[in-house]
Amino acid sequence: MLKKLIKYLPIIIFIVVVFLGGGKLLYQFSIISLLLLFSGLFLLVYKKNKFLNNIIYCNEVMLPLILIAIWALVTLFTTNCLYSTFKNVLQIAIYISFLTFALTFNSPKSTVKTLLFLNIIQSIIVISQNYFAKTPFGLFPDNPNMVSGFIASLTILSLTYILLHYETLEKNEKPLFFISSILGILAVFSGRSRSILIIFILIIFYLLWKRFGFKGLLASVLILFSLIILFNNTISKKYVKIGDPLAYYRHQLWFSAVKLTANNPVFGVGLGNYGKIFPKYNFPVENETIKYGKYTNFAHNEFLQIAAEMGIPGFLLIFWLTFVFFRALYKYDYLLLPALILAFQALFDMNLHLPANILLLILLFAIAQNKSGRIKALSVEKIKTYIIPLFIIMTVIYSALFLSDLNAKSKNYLAAIKLSPLNPENYHNLSISKNIDDPEKELLLKSAQFLDRENYIYSSELGYLYWHQAFKKRALIKSAIDEFNLSLQQNPFNAQTCFYLGKLFYDIKEYSRAKEYISKGKFLEPNL
Repeated sequence: MLKKLIKYLPIIIFIVVVFLGGGKLLYQFSIISLLLLFSGLFLLVYKKNKFLNNIIYCNEVMLPLILIAIWALVTLFTTNCLYSTFKNVLQIAIYISFLTFALTFNSPKSTVKTLLFLNIIQSIIVISQNYFAKTPFGLFPDNPNMVSGFIASLTILSLTYILLHYETLEKNEKPLFFISSILGILAVFSGRSRSILIIFILIIFYLLWKRFGFKGLLASVLILFSLIILFNNTISKKYVKIGDPLAYYRHQLWFSAVKLTANNPVFGVGLGNYGKIFPKYNFPVENETIKYGKYTNFAHNEFLQIAAEMGIPGFLLIFWLTFVFFRALYKYDYLLLPALILAFQALFDMNLHLPANILLLILLFAIAQNKSGRIKALSVEKIKTYIIPLFIIMTVIYSALFLSDLNAKSKNYLAAIKLSPLNPENYHNLSISKNIDDPEKELLLKSAQFLDRENYIYSSELGYLYWHQAFKKRALIKSAIDEFNLSLQQNPFNAQTCFYLGKLFYDIKEYSRAKEYISKGKFLEPNL
């Protein structure tokens, strides 16, 4: 029993990831990380262990991965928010560990069957949600595009087997592949992602051309155009998104990411910090009541976001890793085409911020590497002296992060701070909770500001606090002005801060400056 569990360990971890919302939230990813770390420690420490004598690795991919991890560590010393970058560096270490597990305990057939089984579950949920007029999130919360990429990728995997490798399937396997394909196609068309729909249709055309030649391709194109004509109104509302004012602003997001990279070309702003710096590079959405009211943590292009967060060196390392990854897959179309789905979506979305999608790509890579034989074995005895302490440290850190996140969700911010003292959000959340007096609130906001020097909200709230206190202590007026000005440096498009400064200067009878800031606020947001 234990031997089977260990053999299927990567698959088990992946199943847990999928059912834990894709591992998107911190406590979810912490559970996944602890499962992996405890499993690794057990295999390394257990004296009667006969299951892990050698670790399997691949030189080609491990080198760029380790260099990415090292560069991410370097950016820890240049970032203005240590916590976000530190958390992402740990995440990279978990991905590297999972890759090692996937290469060492690899069972290609079982992995593929499990992936298709998960695809069927996700597809049924998405189809049901769409039928009942709910947003089709599947098992992944918040963004329907996340599950669309996941389903499309695995549906293409099953379709590739059926159309191009049908003779390799055993009789008892065929129903699973057919069910996965049929439900997957329905689920993709029940989704909301335009980029996925485009690449999904193109790859199906390619598969039909490979299987049936030009006639098959022509027939499928005619069927597609017939469906578009018949369901033109439905398609326009669902995919063209004519009524969505943000649907056509993606190029603006990309341009903001490019500008951010140009201003931070070497080290970037630190992993996980894009959303904190974005307010400096915000743009107006003209049709909205509040033009500069849209904020985002994502560039909607994973490669541009990497450049912004890790600089040009980080981008080049990721490009190298991507090249190595696809070179390993190109001989195996049933692995290559699903990976292309996620890679194409990454040009328009934030799908690779979902751990489930990264782990899916790792599983596809591990299958390809084991089939190609381009792997090496390393004796566990040679490295366990170094790996065990590292895993223990990471276990302690992820345990603290997990408990801190749970305490934060239950609004016990004081306990959350003790467990995770680098997280500025806990200090801020405690500062705005009830029964906190002004001196303590000031201390908490200063702590949050120290840990995240790019967050305009902390500066603005500290400025407002000083302004409020200045009614009793007039010397604090200067501190309030300084904090509001700092907030405007961090977010020059925030009209509310301009109005605060305008009102403050009006209170101290500096009317020309009051008029200046109120006019600036009205220029930024004429509807306020």
